[in-house]
Amino acid sequence: MKKQNIAGLYIEDGKISVSRLKSGSASKVAKVVDVPIPEGTVEKGRILEADILAKLIKNAFSKNRIRTKNVAVTVSNLPLITHLSVLPKVPEDKIKEALKPEMSKYMTGEEALIDFYPLEKNKALLFAIKKSFADSLLSVIRKTGLNLVAIDIGLFAALRTLINNNVDPASEDTTMLGLISYNKIELAIIRKGIPQYIHSASASGISDMAREVELTQKSWQEESPEHPVKKIIILGGDTENLRSQLEEKDLELAKPLGDSADKYSFPQVISLGLALRGPQSYDFDINFLPPEKYREALMKKRFFSVFISWAVIITLFLGVSFMLSNMISSFQRKLVPVEQELSGYQNLLTEMERVLITKESLSGDISPKEEFISQLDRLPLVQILEDIRKFIPKEVWLTKISNRTKGSIVLTGKSLSQEAIYRYVNLLYFSEHFDEPKVASMITEEEKGFQVIDFSIVCPLSKEERDED
Repeated sequence: MKKQNIAGLYIEDGKISVSRLKSGSASKVAKVVDVPIPEGTVEKGRILEADILAKLIKNAFSKNRIRTKNVAVTVSNLPLITHLSVLPKVPEDKIKEALKPEMSKYMTGEEALIDFYPLEKNKALLFAIKKSFADSLLSVIRKTGLNLVAIDIGLFAALRTLINNNVDPASEDTTMLGLISYNKIELAIIRKGIPQYIHSASASGISDMAREVELTQKSWQEESPEHPVKKIIILGGDTENLRSQLEEKDLELAKPLGDSADKYSFPQVISLGLALRGPQSYDFDINFLPPEKYREALMKKRFFSVFISWAVIITLFLGVSFMLSNMISSFQRKLVPVEQELSGYQNLLTEMERVLITKESLSGDISPKEEFISQLDRLPLVQILEDIRKFIPKEVWLTKISNRTKGSIVLTGKSLSQEAIYRYVNLLYFSEHFDEPKVASMITEEEKGFQVIDFSIVCPLSKEERDED
Protein backbone atom coordinates (compact mmCIF):
# COMPACT_ATOMS: atom_id res chain seq x y z
CA MET A 1 0.00 0.00 0.00
CA LYS A 2 1.36 3.41 -0.93
CA LYS A 3 2.45 5.55 2.02
CA GLN A 4 0.77 8.91 2.42
CA ASN A 5 0.69 11.75 4.90
CA ILE A 6 -2.54 11.70 6.91
CA ALA A 7 -3.61 13.99 9.74
CA GLY A 8 -5.56 12.46 12.62
CA LEU A 9 -8.68 14.21 13.91
CA TYR A 10 -10.50 13.06 17.06
CA ILE A 11 -13.76 14.81 17.97
CA GLU A 12 -15.35 14.65 21.41
CA ASP A 13 -17.66 16.78 23.55
CA GLY A 14 -15.84 20.04 24.28
CA LYS A 15 -12.61 19.27 22.44
CA ILE A 16 -10.94 18.21 19.19
CA SER A 17 -7.45 16.75 18.89
CA VAL A 18 -5.37 17.11 15.72
CA SER A 19 -2.07 15.39 15.00
CA ARG A 20 0.44 14.74 12.26
CA LEU A 21 3.47 12.46 12.12
CA LYS A 22 6.75 13.37 10.48
CA SER A 23 6.73 12.44 6.82
CA GLY A 24 7.23 8.69 6.31
CA SER A 25 7.57 8.00 10.05
CA ALA A 26 5.45 5.64 12.15
CA SER A 27 6.72 6.94 15.51
CA LYS A 28 7.99 10.54 15.25
CA VAL A 29 5.35 13.17 16.04
CA ALA A 30 5.45 16.38 14.04
CA LYS A 31 2.46 18.06 15.69
CA VAL A 32 -0.25 17.13 18.18
CA VAL A 33 -2.63 19.64 19.76
CA ASP A 34 -5.93 19.76 21.66
CA VAL A 35 -8.37 22.54 20.76
CA PRO A 36 -11.43 23.38 22.92
CA ILE A 37 -14.81 23.72 21.20
CA PRO A 38 -17.92 25.50 22.55
CA GLU A 39 -20.39 23.58 24.63
CA GLY A 40 -23.25 22.24 22.52
CA THR A 41 -21.19 21.91 19.32
CA VAL A 42 -20.83 18.13 19.82
CA GLU A 43 -22.91 16.11 22.25
CA LYS A 44 -22.25 12.42 22.97
CA GLY A 45 -20.57 12.06 19.59
CA ARG A 46 -23.43 13.73 17.67
CA ILE A 47 -22.52 16.86 15.68
CA LEU A 48 -25.05 19.59 16.51
CA GLU A 49 -23.31 22.67 15.04
CA ALA A 50 -21.60 21.56 11.81
CA ASP A 51 -20.59 25.04 10.61
CA ILE A 52 -18.99 25.99 13.94
CA LEU A 53 -17.14 22.67 14.14
CA ALA A 54 -15.87 22.97 10.55
CA LYS A 55 -14.54 26.48 11.20
CA LEU A 56 -12.73 25.36 14.37
CA ILE A 57 -11.15 22.38 12.57
CA LYS A 58 -10.02 24.60 9.70
CA ASN A 59 -8.50 27.13 12.14
CA ALA A 60 -6.75 24.34 14.07
CA PHE A 61 -5.05 23.11 10.91
CA SER A 62 -4.13 26.63 9.80
CA LYS A 63 -2.81 27.99 13.12
CA ASN A 64 -0.75 24.87 13.78
CA ARG A 65 0.60 24.77 10.21
CA ILE A 66 -0.74 21.30 9.51
CA ARG A 67 -0.72 21.42 5.73
CA THR A 68 -1.71 17.80 5.14
CA LYS A 69 -5.09 17.79 3.37
CA ASN A 70 -5.86 14.09 3.88
CA VAL A 71 -7.52 13.42 7.22
CA ALA A 72 -8.73 10.33 9.12
CA VAL A 73 -11.50 10.97 11.67
CA THR A 74 -13.32 9.34 14.55
CA VAL A 75 -15.55 10.60 17.35
CA SER A 76 -16.17 9.70 20.97
CA ASN A 77 -19.26 7.55 21.53
CA LEU A 78 -19.17 6.27 17.95
CA PRO A 79 -22.53 4.47 17.47
CA LEU A 80 -20.85 1.19 16.58
CA ILE A 81 -22.33 -2.28 16.21
CA THR A 82 -20.00 -5.31 16.26
CA HIS A 83 -20.81 -8.90 15.36
CA LEU A 84 -18.81 -12.13 15.00
CA SER A 85 -19.78 -13.97 11.82
CA VAL A 86 -18.72 -16.67 9.38
CA LEU A 87 -17.21 -15.37 6.15
CA PRO A 88 -19.52 -16.04 3.18
CA LYS A 89 -18.09 -18.07 0.30
CA VAL A 90 -18.13 -15.28 -2.29
CA PRO A 91 -15.39 -13.35 -4.14
CA GLU A 92 -13.52 -10.92 -1.89
CA ASP A 93 -14.99 -7.82 -3.55
CA LYS A 94 -18.52 -9.16 -2.90
CA ILE A 95 -18.12 -9.94 0.83
CA LYS A 96 -19.40 -6.61 2.15
CA GLU A 97 -22.51 -6.81 -0.01
CA ALA A 98 -23.13 -10.37 1.16
CA LEU A 99 -22.84 -9.31 4.81
CA LYS A 100 -25.25 -6.38 4.56
CA PRO A 101 -28.45 -8.38 5.22
CA GLU A 102 -26.94 -9.83 8.39
CA MET A 103 -25.84 -6.45 9.77
CA SER A 104 -29.03 -4.65 8.73
CA LYS A 105 -30.92 -6.67 11.36
CA TYR A 106 -29.17 -4.59 14.03
CA MET A 107 -29.72 -1.15 12.42
CA THR A 108 -33.52 -0.80 12.94
CA GLY A 109 -34.31 0.01 9.33
CA GLU A 110 -31.56 2.61 8.75
CA GLU A 111 -29.03 2.25 5.96
CA ALA A 112 -25.74 0.95 7.32
CA LEU A 113 -22.09 1.24 6.34
CA ILE A 114 -20.23 -1.96 7.14
CA ASP A 115 -16.65 -3.16 7.20
CA PHE A 116 -14.89 -6.26 8.49
CA TYR A 117 -11.59 -8.07 8.83
CA PRO A 118 -11.04 -11.85 8.78
CA LEU A 119 -10.13 -13.95 11.83
CA GLU A 120 -9.02 -17.55 12.15
CA LYS A 121 -11.28 -20.52 11.32
CA ASN A 122 -13.03 -18.67 8.47
CA LYS A 123 -14.60 -16.18 10.86
CA ALA A 124 -14.80 -12.41 10.60
CA LEU A 125 -15.43 -9.52 12.97
CA LEU A 126 -18.08 -7.25 11.44
CA PHE A 127 -18.65 -3.57 12.22
CA ALA A 128 -21.45 -1.20 11.22
CA ILE A 129 -22.51 2.41 11.77
CA LYS A 130 -25.47 4.37 10.47
CA LYS A 131 -24.81 5.92 7.07
CA SER A 132 -26.46 9.15 8.23
CA PHE A 133 -23.78 9.50 10.92
CA ALA A 134 -20.96 9.03 8.39
CA ASP A 135 -22.63 11.53 6.04
CA SER A 136 -22.66 14.17 8.81
CA LEU A 137 -18.89 13.72 9.34
CA LEU A 138 -18.23 13.89 5.59
CA SER A 139 -20.26 17.11 5.37
CA VAL A 140 -18.21 18.77 8.13
CA ILE A 141 -14.86 17.80 6.57
CA ARG A 142 -15.96 19.08 3.16
CA LYS A 143 -16.69 22.46 4.73
CA THR A 144 -13.08 22.63 5.96
CA GLY A 145 -11.60 22.03 2.50
CA LEU A 146 -9.85 18.88 3.72
CA ASN A 147 -10.04 15.46 2.10
CA LEU A 148 -11.67 12.76 4.25
CA VAL A 149 -9.87 9.44 3.69
CA ALA A 150 -11.15 7.36 6.61
CA ILE A 151 -13.79 7.17 9.36
CA ASP A 152 -12.21 4.92 11.98
CA ILE A 153 -12.83 3.35 15.40
CA GLY A 154 -11.16 5.05 18.38
CA LEU A 155 -10.24 1.77 20.08
CA PHE A 156 -8.34 0.63 16.98
CA ALA A 157 -6.64 4.02 16.63
CA ALA A 158 -5.31 3.66 20.20
CA LEU A 159 -4.14 0.10 19.46
CA ARG A 160 -1.98 1.33 16.54
CA THR A 161 0.04 3.47 18.96
CA LEU A 162 0.70 0.41 21.16
CA ILE A 163 1.82 -2.07 18.46
CA ASN A 164 5.46 -3.04 19.10
CA ASN A 165 5.32 -1.17 22.44
CA ASN A 166 2.78 -2.76 24.81
CA VAL A 167 1.47 -5.19 22.17
CA ASP A 168 3.66 -7.66 20.27
CA PRO A 169 1.92 -8.41 16.95
CA ALA A 170 3.75 -11.75 16.67
CA SER A 171 2.87 -12.97 20.17
CA GLU A 172 0.42 -15.85 20.72
CA ASP A 173 -0.35 -14.50 24.22
CA THR A 174 -3.76 -12.91 24.72
CA THR A 175 -3.92 -9.27 25.86
CA MET A 176 -6.86 -7.12 26.94
CA LEU A 177 -6.80 -3.42 26.02
CA GLY A 178 -9.06 -1.06 27.97
CA LEU A 179 -9.87 2.56 27.03
CA ILE A 180 -11.41 4.61 29.81
CA SER A 181 -13.01 7.97 29.00
CA TYR A 182 -15.60 9.88 30.99
CA ASN A 183 -18.27 7.35 32.01
CA LYS A 184 -17.42 4.73 29.41
CA ILE A 185 -15.05 1.80 29.06
CA GLU A 186 -14.10 0.12 25.77
CA LEU A 187 -12.39 -3.28 25.82
CA ALA A 188 -10.68 -5.41 23.18
CA ILE A 189 -9.26 -8.94 23.43
CA ILE A 190 -6.12 -9.08 21.25
CA ARG A 191 -4.09 -11.98 19.84
CA LYS A 192 -1.28 -11.65 17.31
CA GLY A 193 -1.88 -7.91 17.28
CA ILE A 194 -5.49 -8.27 16.06
CA PRO A 195 -8.65 -7.61 18.12
CA GLN A 196 -10.66 -10.82 18.44
CA TYR A 197 -13.48 -9.58 20.65
CA ILE A 198 -14.88 -6.07 21.31
CA HIS A 199 -17.04 -4.83 24.18
CA SER A 200 -18.04 -1.35 25.39
CA ALA A 201 -20.27 -0.24 28.24
CA SER A 202 -21.24 2.76 30.34
CA ALA A 203 -19.58 2.78 33.74
CA SER A 204 -20.20 5.30 36.52
CA GLY A 205 -17.18 4.45 38.66
CA ILE A 206 -14.09 2.30 39.21
CA SER A 207 -16.12 -0.63 40.56
CA ASP A 208 -18.34 -0.63 37.46
CA MET A 209 -15.29 -0.55 35.20
CA ALA A 210 -13.61 -3.38 37.10
CA ARG A 211 -16.78 -5.45 36.77
CA GLU A 212 -16.87 -4.87 32.99
CA VAL A 213 -13.24 -5.96 32.71
CA GLU A 214 -13.90 -9.15 34.69
CA LEU A 215 -17.12 -9.97 32.77
CA THR A 216 -15.36 -9.48 29.43
CA GLN A 217 -12.44 -11.64 30.55
CA LYS A 218 -14.82 -14.35 31.75
CA SER A 219 -16.85 -14.27 28.52
CA TRP A 220 -13.68 -14.65 26.47
CA GLN A 221 -12.39 -17.44 28.71
CA GLU A 222 -15.60 -19.44 28.19
CA GLU A 223 -15.36 -19.04 24.41
CA SER A 224 -11.59 -19.60 24.11
CA PRO A 225 -10.31 -21.45 27.19
CA GLU A 226 -7.06 -22.29 25.39
CA HIS A 227 -6.15 -18.56 25.15
CA PRO A 228 -6.44 -17.00 28.65
CA VAL A 229 -5.78 -13.26 29.05
CA LYS A 230 -2.16 -12.81 30.15
CA LYS A 231 -2.14 -9.06 30.80
CA ILE A 232 -4.38 -5.99 30.76
CA ILE A 233 -3.31 -2.64 29.25
CA ILE A 234 -5.19 0.48 30.34
CA LEU A 235 -5.30 3.87 28.61
CA GLY A 236 -6.95 6.70 30.54
CA GLY A 237 -8.71 6.67 33.89
CA ASP A 238 -7.45 5.87 37.41
CA THR A 239 -5.26 2.84 36.79
CA GLU A 240 -4.12 2.29 40.37
CA ASN A 241 -7.65 2.25 41.80
CA LEU A 242 -8.75 -0.03 38.98
CA ARG A 243 -5.85 -2.39 39.75
CA SER A 244 -6.98 -2.65 43.36
CA GLN A 245 -10.46 -3.70 42.22
CA LEU A 246 -9.26 -6.48 39.89
CA GLU A 247 -8.30 -9.99 40.83
CA GLU A 248 -5.98 -10.02 37.82
CA LYS A 249 -2.95 -7.99 38.91
CA ASP A 250 -0.93 -8.12 35.69
CA LEU A 251 -2.07 -4.66 34.62
CA GLU A 252 0.13 -2.09 32.90
CA LEU A 253 -0.16 1.46 31.63
CA ALA A 254 -0.33 2.07 27.90
CA LYS A 255 2.83 3.44 26.27
CA PRO A 256 1.65 5.19 23.12
CA LEU A 257 4.43 5.28 20.50
CA GLY A 258 6.72 3.91 23.21
CA ASP A 259 6.43 7.06 25.37
CA SER A 260 5.24 7.37 28.96
CA ALA A 261 1.50 7.18 29.57
CA ASP A 262 1.23 10.83 30.65
CA LYS A 263 3.04 12.38 27.66
CA TYR A 264 -0.13 12.60 25.56
CA SER A 265 -3.73 13.27 26.55
CA PHE A 266 -6.33 10.59 25.84
CA PRO A 267 -7.70 12.46 22.75
CA GLN A 268 -4.15 13.01 21.46
CA VAL A 269 -3.41 9.27 21.58
CA ILE A 270 -6.53 8.59 19.49
CA SER A 271 -5.63 11.28 16.92
CA LEU A 272 -2.05 9.95 16.68
CA GLY A 273 -3.44 6.47 16.05
CA LEU A 274 -5.56 7.88 13.23
CA ALA A 275 -2.49 9.55 11.70
CA LEU A 276 -0.73 6.16 11.78
CA ARG A 277 -3.04 5.00 8.97
CA GLY A 278 -0.73 6.98 6.65
CA PRO A 279 2.73 5.40 6.94
CA GLN A 280 1.52 1.78 7.06
CA SER A 281 -1.56 -0.46 7.02
CA TYR A 282 -2.78 -2.84 9.74
CA ASP A 283 -4.76 -6.09 9.54
CA PHE A 284 -7.52 -4.53 11.68
CA ASP A 285 -7.95 -1.32 9.63
CA ILE A 286 -11.64 -0.37 9.38
CA ASN A 287 -13.11 2.40 7.21
CA PHE A 288 -16.69 3.67 7.19
CA LEU A 289 -16.14 6.17 4.38
CA PRO A 290 -19.47 6.70 2.54
CA PRO A 291 -19.48 5.13 -0.94
CA GLU A 292 -20.39 8.48 -2.53
CA LYS A 293 -16.93 9.72 -1.59
CA TYR A 294 -15.40 7.07 -3.83
CA ARG A 295 -17.82 7.71 -6.71
CA GLU A 296 -17.88 11.46 -6.42
CA ALA A 297 -17.86 12.93 -9.90
CA LEU A 298 -15.65 15.94 -10.47
CA MET A 299 -17.54 18.99 -11.77
CA LYS A 300 -17.28 19.22 -15.55
CA LYS A 301 -15.78 22.58 -16.32
CA ARG A 302 -13.46 23.54 -19.15
CA PHE A 303 -9.86 23.76 -17.94
CA PHE A 304 -6.89 25.38 -19.65
CA SER A 305 -5.91 22.25 -21.61
CA VAL A 306 -4.02 23.67 -24.63
CA PHE A 307 -0.77 24.50 -22.86
CA ILE A 308 -0.83 21.40 -20.67
CA SER A 309 -1.11 19.04 -23.62
CA TRP A 310 1.40 20.99 -25.70
CA ALA A 311 3.84 20.96 -22.79
CA VAL A 312 3.60 17.17 -22.54
CA ILE A 313 4.01 16.59 -26.28
CA ILE A 314 6.89 19.01 -26.86
CA THR A 315 8.75 17.74 -23.79
CA LEU A 316 8.39 14.13 -24.89
CA PHE A 317 9.19 14.61 -28.58
CA LEU A 318 11.63 17.52 -28.76
CA GLY A 319 12.85 18.19 -25.21
CA VAL A 320 12.23 21.91 -25.52
CA SER A 321 10.05 22.49 -22.45
CA PHE A 322 11.80 25.82 -21.88
CA MET A 323 10.01 27.13 -24.99
CA LEU A 324 6.65 26.30 -23.44
CA SER A 325 7.64 27.86 -20.10
CA ASN A 326 8.40 31.16 -21.83
CA MET A 327 5.17 31.04 -23.81
CA ILE A 328 3.07 30.24 -20.74
CA SER A 329 4.74 32.98 -18.68
CA SER A 330 4.09 35.51 -21.43
CA PHE A 331 0.50 34.33 -21.80
CA GLN A 332 -0.14 34.64 -18.04
CA ARG A 333 1.17 38.22 -17.94
CA LYS A 334 -0.86 39.38 -20.93
CA LEU A 335 -3.99 37.26 -20.24
CA VAL A 336 -4.71 37.06 -23.94
CA PRO A 337 -7.73 34.97 -25.02
CA VAL A 338 -7.16 31.36 -26.01
CA GLU A 339 -8.43 32.02 -29.53
CA GLN A 340 -5.67 34.59 -30.17
CA GLU A 341 -2.99 32.31 -28.75
CA LEU A 342 -3.93 29.44 -31.07
CA SER A 343 -2.49 31.31 -34.06
CA GLY A 344 0.84 31.32 -32.23
CA TYR A 345 0.61 27.56 -31.76
CA GLN A 346 0.33 27.09 -35.53
CA ASN A 347 3.56 29.04 -35.99
CA LEU A 348 5.20 26.84 -33.36
CA LEU A 349 4.02 23.71 -35.15
CA THR A 350 5.55 24.98 -38.41
CA GLU A 351 8.85 25.57 -36.61
CA MET A 352 8.67 22.10 -35.09
CA GLU A 353 8.21 20.59 -38.55
CA ARG A 354 11.30 22.43 -39.76
CA VAL A 355 13.33 21.18 -36.76
CA LEU A 356 12.18 17.60 -37.37
CA ILE A 357 13.35 17.80 -41.00
CA THR A 358 16.70 19.47 -40.37
CA LYS A 359 17.72 17.80 -37.10
CA GLU A 360 16.78 14.16 -37.54
CA SER A 361 19.69 13.10 -35.32
CA LEU A 362 17.94 14.65 -32.31
CA SER A 363 14.68 12.81 -32.90
CA GLY A 364 15.66 9.24 -33.74
CA ASP A 365 12.86 7.82 -31.56
CA ILE A 366 10.21 10.34 -32.66
CA SER A 367 7.33 9.07 -34.78
CA PRO A 368 6.86 10.48 -38.31
CA LYS A 369 5.50 14.00 -38.57
CA GLU A 370 2.05 12.89 -39.74
CA GLU A 371 1.58 10.61 -36.73
CA PHE A 372 2.83 13.39 -34.39
CA ILE A 373 0.33 15.91 -35.73
CA SER A 374 -2.43 13.32 -35.53
CA GLN A 375 -1.65 12.82 -31.84
CA LEU A 376 -1.90 16.55 -31.24
CA ASP A 377 -5.31 16.72 -32.85
CA ARG A 378 -6.70 13.97 -30.64
CA LEU A 379 -5.97 15.78 -27.33
CA PRO A 380 -8.60 18.15 -25.79
CA LEU A 381 -6.15 21.02 -25.71
CA VAL A 382 -8.50 23.98 -25.58
CA GLN A 383 -10.39 22.79 -22.50
CA ILE A 384 -7.37 22.53 -20.18
CA LEU A 385 -6.02 26.07 -21.00
CA GLU A 386 -9.42 27.73 -20.60
CA ASP A 387 -10.14 26.30 -17.14
CA ILE A 388 -6.79 26.93 -15.40
CA ARG A 389 -7.11 30.61 -16.27
CA LYS A 390 -10.69 30.93 -15.02
CA PHE A 391 -9.96 29.50 -11.59
CA ILE A 392 -6.81 31.47 -10.75
CA PRO A 393 -7.68 33.60 -7.64
CA LYS A 394 -6.90 37.32 -7.74
CA GLU A 395 -4.13 36.91 -5.16
CA VAL A 396 -2.37 34.21 -7.26
CA TRP A 397 -0.36 34.54 -10.47
CA LEU A 398 1.42 31.83 -12.39
CA THR A 399 5.00 32.21 -13.57
CA LYS A 400 5.56 28.82 -15.13
CA ILE A 401 3.76 25.65 -16.26
CA SER A 402 5.96 22.63 -16.86
CA ASN A 403 5.90 18.88 -17.28
CA ARG A 404 8.50 17.21 -15.04
CA THR A 405 7.32 13.63 -15.43
CA LYS A 406 4.95 11.91 -17.78
CA GLY A 407 1.38 12.19 -16.58
CA SER A 408 1.82 15.25 -14.28
CA ILE A 409 1.71 19.01 -14.76
CA VAL A 410 3.48 21.42 -12.41
CA LEU A 411 2.12 24.95 -11.91
CA THR A 412 4.63 27.40 -10.45
CA GLY A 413 3.74 30.86 -9.26
CA LYS A 414 3.45 33.43 -6.50
CA SER A 415 0.75 34.48 -4.05
CA LEU A 416 0.12 36.94 -1.27
CA SER A 417 -1.55 34.33 0.95
CA GLN A 418 -1.51 30.59 1.65
CA GLU A 419 -5.30 30.60 1.73
CA ALA A 420 -5.45 31.71 -1.92
CA ILE A 421 -3.07 28.90 -2.91
CA TYR A 422 -5.18 26.25 -1.17
CA ARG A 423 -8.33 27.77 -2.65
CA TYR A 424 -6.79 27.42 -6.10
CA VAL A 425 -5.92 23.74 -5.40
CA ASN A 426 -9.48 23.11 -4.21
CA LEU A 427 -10.84 24.53 -7.47
CA LEU A 428 -8.42 22.40 -9.49
CA TYR A 429 -9.89 19.36 -7.73
CA PHE A 430 -13.07 19.94 -9.76
CA SER A 431 -11.26 19.47 -13.06
CA GLU A 432 -12.13 16.34 -14.99
CA HIS A 433 -8.58 16.44 -16.39
CA PHE A 434 -6.70 16.14 -13.06
CA ASP A 435 -6.52 13.49 -10.32
CA GLU A 436 -6.10 15.13 -6.88
CA PRO A 437 -3.85 18.19 -7.43
CA LYS A 438 -1.77 19.04 -4.38
CA VAL A 439 0.66 21.70 -3.13
CA ALA A 440 4.24 20.48 -3.60
CA SER A 441 6.04 23.42 -1.98
CA MET A 442 5.56 26.88 -0.49
CA ILE A 443 8.39 29.31 0.35
CA THR A 444 7.71 32.75 1.83
CA GLU A 445 10.01 35.61 0.80
CA GLU A 446 9.89 39.39 1.15
CA GLU A 447 9.61 41.35 -2.09
CA LYS A 448 9.36 45.16 -2.06
CA GLY A 449 8.03 45.19 1.49
CA PHE A 450 5.44 42.44 0.91
CA GLN A 451 5.41 38.82 2.09
CA VAL A 452 5.19 36.83 -1.15
CA ILE A 453 4.82 33.05 -1.26
CA ASP A 454 6.54 31.10 -4.05
CA PHE A 455 4.63 27.88 -4.62
CA SER A 456 4.35 24.87 -6.88
CA ILE A 457 1.29 22.69 -7.45
CA VAL A 458 1.50 19.16 -8.89
CA CYS A 459 -1.52 18.21 -11.05
CA PRO A 460 -1.51 14.52 -12.03
CA LEU A 461 -3.39 14.03 -15.28
CA SER A 462 -6.58 11.99 -15.03
CA LYS A 463 -6.60 8.44 -16.39
CA GLU A 464 -8.44 9.57 -19.52
CA GLU A 465 -5.82 12.23 -20.30
CA ARG A 466 -2.95 9.77 -19.74
CA ASP A 467 -4.61 7.25 -22.04
CA GLU A 468 -4.90 9.88 -24.78
CA ASP A 469 -1.35 10.99 -24.18
